[in-house]
Parts: sequence; structure tokens; C-alpha cells
Amino acid sequence: MRSHRHPRKVSGFTWSRVPSAAGSITYRLFRRDMRGALHCAIVRFEPDKQDPRAMAAALRRKRHDLRNQVDTIDLQLLGVTQ
Repeated sequence: MRSHRHPRKVSGFTWSRVPSAAGSITYRLFRRDMRGALHCAIVRFEPDKQDPRAMAAALRRKRHDLRNQVDTIDLQLLGVTQ
């Protein structure tokens, strides 16, 4: 595993991975809204206490939550919702 993964500089969804000296891994999930504002969700794992399937499921849930949050903002910008 690479020591540190930077997010890509693209629109839409991207992520970064930051390992700590203590052994935990922090994933930062990013998504831009229509204005170009960056929104972030952070998930931290202790790898020795989590199995890979549980980590993947938690990351998927957090990604969907971030998507829903940004989609709500985009709909408000479009004037579709209040």
C-alpha cells in the first residue's frame, strides 16, 4: 500500500488515503457541488480491528451520504427544492 494517496484534481468524486504513524488509516472523501465548492467526509479505521469487507462497506455508506448531501445542495441551487 502506498504511504499517502492524494485526491485527483477532477470534478465529481475523489478520495485520499492518509496512514498515521500509529497504524490507523484515514480516508477523506471529496465531492464538488455545482458552484465548485468542495465537500468532505472523513472515515478513520484501525486496520487491525476491522476486516476489509467492513471497511469497504463503511466507505460505501459514507460515499453515498456525501453524494446525497451534495445532491441536496445542487437541487437547492437549481431551485428545485427549498
